[in-house]
This record gives sequence, C-alpha cells and structure tokens, in this order.
Amino acid sequence: MAASSLALLGGTELISAKVLRWDLQNVTFEDGGTAHGFFLFDADAPRPAEGAPPLIDWDISVDERPIYFPGIRLTPANTPYGEILDISGGPAEPVFPAVYFVGPSFYDPIGRNVLELSLVLDHPLTDAGGAVALHTESRPRSNEFLSYTAVARFLITGEVVAIPEPSQVRLLSIAVLLFLFSALVRFLSRGAPLPHGLQPVPRRSENEDSAQNTTSSHHGGTGIGGCHGRRASVAGSVGLAGCDVR
Repeated sequence: MAASSLALLGGTELISAKVLRWDLQNVTFEDGGTAHGFFLFDADAPRPAEGAPPLIDWDISVDERPIYFPGIRLTPANTPYGEILDISGGPAEPVFPAVYFVGPSFYDPIGRNVLELSLVLDHPLTDAGGAVALHTESRPRSNEFLSYTAVARFLITGEVVAIPEPSQVRLLSIAVLLFLFSALVRFLSRGAPLPHGLQPVPRRSENEDSAQNTTSSHHGGTGIGGCHGRRASVAGSVGLAGCDVR
C-alpha cells in the first residue's frame, strides 16, 4: 500500500485534468442511422495562429445507410481533419462551435467523394465537462455530408458528454492520506507501543473484583475511584476522582 501511495505521489504531475474524453450519446440521424464513439479535446490549449483548434484523438463510427452513405469509422489514421470550427447558418445568424471531421477520399460508381461529419454544438466545450447538446433544430444543423454529390442527412438527437478527471491537488491530497494510513498500519503491525494516553486499560477478572471488594469492606469503605476506607476515615475530606471521603 505504501508503494502504491508513493507511486501516486510521484505520478500526479503526469496526469492532466485539461484533456477530456467526450463521448457521443444518443446520436441519431433522420433516416434512423446512428453514430457513436468519442473524441479527446483540451479546451484550454492555445489556439493555433492559423486554423481551428485540433482534436487530440478520436474514434467515431457512423452507420451505413444506402445508397449514399457508407458505413465508416473515423480515426486519426484515416481522417485528414478533426477540429473545432465556428460556423453559422448565414452572415447575420448566430455562430456555433462544431466538431468537424473530414473523412477519407473515396470514389465509386455513383460518384461519391469526401464524407464530412459536423457535430454542431449548442455551446462551447469547456474543462468543466458535462453534457452538451447537438444543435439539431435550426441552421446550422448537425449533419453528415458528401461533398461531391452535395447530399446531406441531418441529425435529430444527440449530445456529447464528458466527466472531468480529478484535479492534481485532489489527487495529491488522496495520495497523502493513503500514505499516512499505510504508515499507521505498518506501525501497528510491528507491535510498537501506542502513544501516551492511548494505552488500553487491562480488564480485571471477576476474582480480582471480588478480592478488591473484600479488601474495601475490611477497611470500612468502598474502592470506588481508588479511595480505600481506612484512608478515607483518616483524611476526612473529599479525595481524588470525586470520591467523597468521610
């Protein structure tokens, strides 16, 4: 346990609370198709001088819907772009952030070319995590788009959800508590004496109690609080531990 505590203490600087995993949930197209998967994004990363903030990683699968839309899995290995864009439905319309993917180029007998997936968000992603709904009611709507044929299918439900990792301060506090607990367990397992004031009180047997009561009765008093009868009769005052000495 001590080793694991020290490992946690030493590894907190390697843990980043900024990069969040955002999972797609209940993402459904108007034709009944679905999309699922995740992407990693750091909302506090410096924005590039040119271009949009890139995603760190992603793995998203989209169902096939004949005849236009093939089933496809988007990953950094086959996707030229995975980034956060600012888009709007027109020059005078509100701007929304969108998680944007450009899939691999492909050709087939009916002329399909590049597949694009735009997950338009109701509000920006932050390090606070939580659930962010996809924008599906008005322009610009979340969609999958084939650039060559200009065919799109729109999303009707969905959200992206992230749970933030514990902060480094919280992890360090937990590690310190684990270390102290493991040290206490090792201390007690060695049979070392407890600190002053924590010594256990030995339990007397019934024979010892009977002998004590007999001695007290011979001296003319009780043994409560350690006050013996003969001493009490001489003192004629109130003794220690609240004993009324008479």
